[in-house]
Amino acid sequence: NGTQPDQSLLKAYGTGSRGNTGYSGPSLEAIKYALSANGNIREKWALIYILTKNRYFDDVMTPLAAQANKTGDMSVLESLGVNGSAVVQRYLDVYATKNVLDPSEKYSNGIIDFAFEPFNSWVRFDFDGPENTWKGVRNSKAGGCGTTDLFSNDPSIFPPLSRYELEYQCNSTHTACKLIWEPGLLCYDIVNTPFAAASASSSSAREIPGYLARADSLGYRHVAGPSGTTANVLQLAVLLGMGGEEALALLRLAMAAWMIPTDDHSFFEIMLGADSFLPPKFRLAMGMEDLGQLMPENLHIGNKVFLKTDVWGSVGQWLQRTDGKRLCSVMTPEARSYLSKLTGITC
Repeated sequence: NGTQPDQSLLKAYGTGSRGNTGYSGPSLEAIKYALSANGNIREKWALIYILTKNRYFDDVMTPLAAQANKTGDMSVLESLGVNGSAVVQRYLDVYATKNVLDPSEKYSNGIIDFAFEPFNSWVRFDFDGPENTWKGVRNSKAGGCGTTDLFSNDPSIFPPLSRYELEYQCNSTHTACKLIWEPGLLCYDIVNTPFAAASASSSSAREIPGYLARADSLGYRHVAGPSGTTANVLQLAVLLGMGGEEALALLRLAMAAWMIPTDDHSFFEIMLGADSFLPPKFRLAMGMEDLGQLMPENLHIGNKVFLKTDVWGSVGQWLQRTDGKRLCSVMTPEARSYLSKLTGITC
């Protein structure tokens, strides 16, 4: 779009805050470091998170998609490596939301930006449904997000903060400081609301249990509701031409490694956020086998093979550590048996 590379990086990734876990600041040097092979998982995903929220992608793609829609010529979009037809359809959805849809329904019945979750996503239940069909499963905490209790040198943080994370969180010093990350856990309250209320006029129209009731019945931890971040990232991946099912499954695995340790979302919420993008073989089984669905088979991306034995082997190694043994000690016998079978390590 005529913008110089360094300016584009700042526009795409320079709008975060200290509340964003892993964000190293609006510094070009820090952004380039995070994107390099040296950047850690928090730094990299913080940048992707910011890209899903600041709509820079929309600013770049909207004029290109509008022109492609007008002329039917996808060559410019395809020259960028993006999925031209998917980008144009998203442009049309966003246009309709802004110019046709009742503004009060933009979250429940619209597509507010290119990265927004699709209509068949579990994430839609985070918001009130169209025409009061359901109430959103989460409310923002009174007074806004809280901040983590962690300090920058807490041994539970892995990998440790990078030089750039430390400088940004601790005001350019390398001394330990209290972090001001705002995890999803401290931003939302989950409410017990049904997906559909019982009908007084029909004895057969029973209440349909909502997100919290389902999570509790399955014994799942809930943090911030079905993960919009997961859905947003996978939607961007589809638009960018990375939409193969194995690539999306690998991205989901990476997001679990990113967001579960930071209390931004739970395993259940990340799996729900990805559900609408993946075929049944990768989706939740809503039972004991759910964890295995995170990496049920080897994944082939280009010429590289990601082995499921590597993933579950690393989990098995963790189970042999102090925290892993503590976890095993509070699990049910059935859960321990399943995890041992999955990892090859006795839990």
